[in-house]
Amino acid sequence: MYEHQLVPQLLLSALCGLFPTRQPKATCKNQSRILSLLCFKLRCLPPHSEQQLKSSELRTRPCMVWPLLLLRPHLLLYTSCSHIQPPRPPHCSLHTPGMIQLRGLCTCSLCLEALLLDIHVAPSLTAFRSLVKCLLREAFLSTENLTPCPTLFILFPGLSNGDKCCGFCRRPGEPPLDLGSIPWLGYALEFGKDAASFLTRMKEKHGDIFTVLVGGRYVTVLLDPHSYDMVVWEPRTRLDFHAYATFLMERIFDVQLPHYSPSEEKSKMKPTLLHKELQALTEAMYTNLHTVLLGDTMEAGSGWHEMGLLEFSYSFLLRAGYLTLYGVEAPPHTPESQAQDRVHSADVFHTFRQLDLLLPKLARGSLSVGDKDQVCRVKGHLWNLLSPARLATRAHRSKWLESYLLHLEEMGVSEEMQARALVLQLWATQGNMGPAAFWVLLFLLRTPEALAAVRGELEPMLLQVEQPISQMTALPQKVLDSMPVLDSVLSESLRLTAAPFITREVVVDMALPMADGREFTLRCGDRLLLFPFLSPQKDPEIYTDPEVFKYNRFLNPDGSEKKDFYKDGKRLKNYSMPWGAGHNQCLGRGYAISSIKQFVFLVLARFDLELISPDVEMPLFDLSRYGFGLMQPEHDVPVRYRIRP
Repeated sequence: MYEHQLVPQLLLSALCGLFPTRQPKATCKNQSRILSLLCFKLRCLPPHSEQQLKSSELRTRPCMVWPLLLLRPHLLLYTSCSHIQPPRPPHCSLHTPGMIQLRGLCTCSLCLEALLLDIHVAPSLTAFRSLVKCLLREAFLSTENLTPCPTLFILFPGLSNGDKCCGFCRRPGEPPLDLGSIPWLGYALEFGKDAASFLTRMKEKHGDIFTVLVGGRYVTVLLDPHSYDMVVWEPRTRLDFHAYATFLMERIFDVQLPHYSPSEEKSKMKPTLLHKELQALTEAMYTNLHTVLLGDTMEAGSGWHEMGLLEFSYSFLLRAGYLTLYGVEAPPHTPESQAQDRVHSADVFHTFRQLDLLLPKLARGSLSVGDKDQVCRVKGHLWNLLSPARLATRAHRSKWLESYLLHLEEMGVSEEMQARALVLQLWATQGNMGPAAFWVLLFLLRTPEALAAVRGELEPMLLQVEQPISQMTALPQKVLDSMPVLDSVLSESLRLTAAPFITREVVVDMALPMADGREFTLRCGDRLLLFPFLSPQKDPEIYTDPEVFKYNRFLNPDGSEKKDFYKDGKRLKNYSMPWGAGHNQCLGRGYAISSIKQFVFLVLARFDLELISPDVEMPLFDLSRYGFGLMQPEHDVPVRYRIRP
């Protein structure tokens, strides 16, 4: 194995069990001794004084290092030993994109200099490990009361225990820092495996605010719901969501929009999802739910039909939502065109679902070769299905679609890129409604008391409606607005299953005031993360038995909506946050809520629906879905259904 092939396993495995547990004070002399040993064996490049970093530069801004340094033969290191004046080659820039911050430096009075080491002495991984063991054991054991110098912590950041930093020093007022045990990766593996469990453990260890190293990024996690408003309403000049949103658009959906401004886009789209336009969407959704839900079932024949509950909920809601926003076959509402709508929308759903299943891997860049080929095929088919040319022939297109296409044209976006943007919007508008309806129906089917309460609420309303339900072309708004029990069931279901990450990029060094009077310093370039799924939604101080579904948790004794929840004796403004909050709250939440309620209403009013196995356990979450909105189950739950005679 050659030196350029010594990829991350080189540092992941080189130092297991090498360091003594004692951590007494270090001296500059001892640090110099360790550094001299390393330099002697690893050989410094010849110095070039004109390329050296000035100590003032290192003191006035955070030091940086390549996240991919393990894939290159050079390591950019920092030390507090002023007698060594190493070079910095022209291609080493502190502003290179993708570089990460090194948290803290030694605070001794000596100047800080950059050291570039060129590793030429390790022809194999085994030889490298042997060399490092020899060097570090000699350095530690030959000097009493020695703590490793900063250089060793850059090579092996797992030596730091986060709070003490053992040679690294956090800036005054910064949250507790936990670097993890793996260089550069930090806690990336644990975070990706089960974010909720990992963050719960970190909260128990550090409190409700802390910073962790995740894949080369420093992520400050805030879990105090009283302090969330300090973040979600902060202006873009300090905490920005746009950069991260643009990154995800490109990575997941291959969308690149010139001069893209999410704020401008939201201001243009907001009127198409409110008031009169929202009412038009609600009426169209009811019609399209009839087309796909009742049409498919009647076409399949009488009697019982079996399907997974997630597929049942996801397919019918997404297909009806697609027809509502993107238009129906012309001429509309004829038996022939409705049959074509069912076939076409089914094609859209099944293709979209293939992409949706790979979404977590796509977002994290962990696709296999086979996955990449499948993603390319699926995206190509979706871009064809949602191309502006094909959509131009459809009838009853929503005002939302017309406004969005006009917005893209005004930006000068090509038709090919418009199709990609429309796939992105299909996921943004429809990707969470199906899973949300799945959990609502599953909780109802497993909780007879809740199902009886919802049915008891719907039956009197149906008696007040002038038309039989089989002849209704729309669900009156007064009926949708008069379902407090179903509203509570939906709120409780979302509390238990909505797990989005609310992220902001820290644009400038800033102070973050907490609701309890504390204040913490945030660094420019870090990422700030809120995770409402843990707090407030699963906080036992706010909700009694937070893991248990209670259909009436959001109802007062008089049947009105309950909005008063408390933590630390203070009333919470943000007691559940499935739709986000602040500047980036979901614009389509009204449309989504009405669509889910209409779907549940139709299923309960027109269908017999039951679990195939009445004693089925609640499925576990697909843990890879944390951060993407509504959680999805690890496996589907079989149900059977039929149209009521």
